[in-house]
This record gives sequence, C-alpha cells and structure tokens, in this order.
Amino acid sequence: MEILHNNVILADNVKYCTDIFSRSRGLRFARPLRKGQAIILAASEESTMETTIDMFFVFFP
Repeated sequence: MEILHNNVILADNVKYCTDIFSRSRGLRFARPLRKGQAIILAASEESTMETTIDMFFVFFP
C-alpha cells in the first residue's frame, strides 16, 4: 500500500491497523518510523472510545 499526495509517494511501507489490539499497540515500544514508513490507525466508528490516542511508552517525538 502506498500513500500519495499530488502524485508524490509519501509512504510506500504502510501498516494498516484495524483491530483493537494493533491500534492499541500502535507505536508503543517501537523504533521510530523510517522514511517511507507510515502507520494508519483505522477505527470502525467515530467515537471517543474508538479514536482516543495516548503517548504512553512512545519514546520518540
């Protein structure tokens, strides 16, 4: 999967997180993303419970 903007590739290595476990893991205890990498946290519905993001144990800006 690629992420494009104005026909320019922004990321060519994309991790698509749809289930509760992969979304809650997100970038915790992970190395910083390299150039060309991205992570998409996709929720099944728009709600505070489904879309809350925290930065606990994410050790890079």
